[in-house]
Amino acid sequence: MQRSLPKEEEKLEVIYESLKGETADLHKAMEAKQKQLLPYQKKILQAQSSIDLVVSQQAIIRKRCLPSLPNRQKCLCTVFLTLHQTRVENATHQLQEATDKLKEMDNSQAQSLESIRVSSATLKEAKKRYVETH
Repeated sequence: MQRSLPKEEEKLEVIYESLKGETADLHKAMEAKQKQLLPYQKKILQAQSSIDLVVSQQAIIRKRCLPSLPNRQKCLCTVFLTLHQTRVENATHQLQEATDKLKEMDNSQAQSLESIRVSSATLKEAKKRYVETH
């Protein structure tokens, strides 16, 4: 039993080192993913700001301006509002795309965290078995 102890310790050390390297790589990958998320988060904020601005402008025009205008100007104003509505829809679409991409990246990050958790559990189990047998 004593003769196999150094060999078993060496095997355990190899397992430990391989898991440590794996989790370090996963941590680096996770940090890289978080950096990749930043442009999408900024894009989401910009799109949301554009949407809020246009919706606010539309509300002001509809409430204050449109009722008091002559028919010809109401028609032009309605065209303007339709154009703004198209911008809102485009911004909303961009916002949805960015949000979807962000969710996709979050899911990838969650999978990486799960891999780290599994690797850590494997390492703990290997250590436990080693301690129990020696």
